[in-house]
Amino acid sequence: VYDCVDESKQLHGANGLKYFGFEYRTIEVPSEGYDTDVNDDDNGKTSESNRLSINENGIPTQRRLFHIETNTLIDVNNRKKFIADGDMYDSIARLCQHAAQDVMIKEGNLKWITVTKPSSASSSNGSRSNDAEPIRALVSAAIADAIEEEEQEAICKNVSNGNHGKKEDDDDGDGYNRSATTNHTSKHDEQHPAFHRQPTLLIATGRGKVRAGIFSRQHLMTSGMECSTALPVVHEAMKRKMHIIMLDPNVHGERLGMSTFQQSMSKVFHKWEKQPTLENEAESEQQEHKTSQGPSFEARDLFVLSHSQSGAQLARYLLEKSEHYLPHIRAIAFTDSTHNIQWTRQNENLHHLLQSDRCVYYKSAKVRDSDLSNSSGGEDTAGNDVDTDEFWKHRFGSIATKCAGTSEHSLTNWSARGEIWNHFDGFMKTS
Repeated sequence: VYDCVDESKQLHGANGLKYFGFEYRTIEVPSEGYDTDVNDDDNGKTSESNRLSINENGIPTQRRLFHIETNTLIDVNNRKKFIADGDMYDSIARLCQHAAQDVMIKEGNLKWITVTKPSSASSSNGSRSNDAEPIRALVSAAIADAIEEEEQEAICKNVSNGNHGKKEDDDDGDGYNRSATTNHTSKHDEQHPAFHRQPTLLIATGRGKVRAGIFSRQHLMTSGMECSTALPVVHEAMKRKMHIIMLDPNVHGERLGMSTFQQSMSKVFHKWEKQPTLENEAESEQQEHKTSQGPSFEARDLFVLSHSQSGAQLARYLLEKSEHYLPHIRAIAFTDSTHNIQWTRQNENLHHLLQSDRCVYYKSAKVRDSDLSNSSGGEDTAGNDVDTDEFWKHRFGSIATKCAGTSEHSLTNWSARGEIWNHFDGFMKTS
């Protein structure tokens, strides 16, 4: 097993899974299986019907992990028989995440962009350091192409100015001079999230070992690709002609998660951060009503799905950058977020936004469920209002708080997906 684990480090996605004898298959789910309960690894229960995807023929399907030789579907009951805890678990989980990302890339027309190049540093024991992997983000192809062109233009400008070495003003270490492109309009600018009229969806995952677009490693192996990743979110965003941005804050580990989040946001949205800003949110609201031709409601082109720890990272980032982002934010859906409204007491505009109708919080039943009750009679149905106590209001303010429809933290985005899109659709600009 150890030899296989070592050799698999050079493998990727579906090919790596086949090396271990596994593959993902798309299977139809019989109607009589809809109500089957499957125990999860936290000794809770999740309805099998809540893990289904519907194909173009209206048939419920799932992408599930199989052991090829024995033709066995991997679930929570047999996982340890085929995938041992420890190094093997981590290796298979890594390959499963790669495979899921490849599916999202193909079906969502996405590309990887490099935020910062990898470090060549080594740890004290001689192995590669945790930041030897580059920071990347998974974004819509139009955004990736725009950023790539900006980088090439910056390189050409630096060369023409005689800067053949390190690019001047390359503060982020990503290989190009942002100031060289600040005042230049490329042919892709209208496709860039700072200029286009298409809405953009930002997806940020929680902490741990999950990577871009992944919400649960365990469920990715034992429950299916749809319920454990942003794949259903990508599908819905594509239907609405939205651009997609998925950050990868855990690439260098939890300790550097905030730093990675900051660098990723600064890279992807650097056009916004260089643009002149309105003085405050009130002025932005007034501008919306002046004319449909100016920076009206169309300027609010950012939707955010923020899960768990990324909620805290987002709130902390907006504290310093609110004047650049608040004019663009249309709606935010938090799922089991860890942010704190008290952080924003000195930032009136952000304080208001995080408690406005543009934001909603979907909570799993296990988040302080002894102190919070469902105002709709106790049934944990996704979208039902939650009666919040004083502790909750002190922590999160008066944000609308609703049931996610599950007791599992990592499944909140899946179980509440319909409600999340209802929220977003309420703020989607109509033609």
